Amino acid sequence: MSYDQRIYNLTEEFNQLTMSVEKFKENTSSKQKLILETVEKDDKERMKLEDDIKSEIRFINEKMDKINGDSLNIPKLSTSFSYKRSPIEPKEEMKNAFIEDMNHKDKRQVLMK
Repeated sequence: MSYDQRIYNLTEEFNQLTMSVEKFKENTSSKQKLILETVEKDDKERMKLEDDIKSEIRFINEKMDKINGDSLNIPKLSTSFSYKRSPIEPKEEMKNAFIEDMNHKDKRQVLMK
């Protein structure tokens, strides 16, 4: 093999290696771009989700504040609540401080108060 032939072969080999390196860089670059785009997209989606969660929390807090504020603004009753209930039917007047326990078999007297 002549010297010129060897130089030509080495030059061809070098060119092929250069092309392989360029192709590798291109492929790596495109993969890196794809990964970066995916990461940025995921990051944007995460930020959007985080913003959605924060807005939901804000909405719930506003609702709770409104509920708490409304409950503070409830008008007070002029009379106590017990007077608003239906009246209890009075029992028969008893002659003494004892009443008979009707469920008891021997009808013993029990203390009323």
